[in-house]
Amino acid sequence: MMFDTVRYSQHSYRIFVVINMMLCMLYGAVSLYAQASNAKNANLPIANSLVFEVGEEVHYDILYKWGFLKIKAGRVCFQVQQTRQQQVDSIYHLRSTGVSLPRYDWIFQVRDTFESWVSMPAFEPLRYRRSTHEGDYHVNNSLVFESPYIVSQRQNTHTTLQIDSIAYAADRLDLQTAVYFVRQIDFSNFTPQDTLPLHIIIDGQPYTMSIQHLGIETIKQSGQKYDCYHLVTNVIEGSIFKANQKIDIWLSADNRHIPIKVEAPIIIGRVKAELVETTISNEY
Repeated sequence: MMFDTVRYSQHSYRIFVVINMMLCMLYGAVSLYAQASNAKNANLPIANSLVFEVGEEVHYDILYKWGFLKIKAGRVCFQVQQTRQQQVDSIYHLRSTGVSLPRYDWIFQVRDTFESWVSMPAFEPLRYRRSTHEGDYHVNNSLVFESPYIVSQRQNTHTTLQIDSIAYAADRLDLQTAVYFVRQIDFSNFTPQDTLPLHIIIDGQPYTMSIQHLGIETIKQSGQKYDCYHLVTNVIEGSIFKANQKIDIWLSADNRHIPIKVEAPIIIGRVKAELVETTISNEY
């Protein structure tokens, strides 16, 4: 039993990158928001002001379940910071970190960081960085958005530095920026079964996914009840997900549009991100 616990604890820690992907996929209308911000889709319902603010922090517990085994594997925190004010726009620093709990570090230590720098209020991504350390496997990836190209740099424990480019497009966004884009979407105007496209860049490669709105549900989380938009999205088949699987997301149906819970089956077991708390810091 100890062998199985260690083995599947190690597997659970590999999901920190996936959690960020999952939370990104939650905001599946990001490409539509980018179009709307460029006046390409004036009919899309967009909030008139930002639903998040500088100093916001959103904290999640990461749980892994396999059979009767249930492990609180670690924590993820999303932060909004402001780096500088330009004449018209502000540069926001959007940051998320994922860490394994200290009591499991001896098995498999995780220290993951995802960051993007975005011009507000236009929501134009400028730079993106992924620095992940999972056991003895390390990744350092980056994107620079500079029309007509998006320049990608990728390096990990097993490869040397690779540099290439992708054609720039307004609806191609990095994972971290995407987390905040769709919080501007007014899902109250969506009807059940509406499906939206999602165009994101993962490890230097563009992907197109879709997200479906299933309607409003009331869920209980940490002793509180939340009215939520229930969304589902498809996944990318690979070392974590099987083919034809879906991610379930519950997004708060209020004026902040915070993801309350994200849940998905993986190749072995299931993984969840559950909201713990949200805070506003006056530091910035």
